[in-house]
Amino acid sequence: MIHKRRRYSDDAPTFSRPTYIKILGGRANVYTVGWEGLEDSVNAAVDAIKRMADLCQRRTVPLVVVLIPRRRSSTPSCRRPCPPPT
Repeated sequence: MIHKRRRYSDDAPTFSRPTYIKILGGRANVYTVGWEGLEDSVNAAVDAIKRMADLCQRRTVPLVVVLIPRRRSSTPSCRRPCPPPT
């Protein structure tokens, strides 16, 4: 949605710096061994995907979910080229 009184700019920050730092800090929790919020976080993500899938199904729109690990979080020994599509 584009606000009528504002001009869109790709260069404008989406969040304030404190908000962005808070988001990054929250994301870092998944790397904490024994983090108590992991199960709730995963369940919330799965629930959100289920809601999107339901909405897409009602509108007969296909939904594809792709998980792309951050470069720093992927293990070098697990990196293999993807097989060509069949």
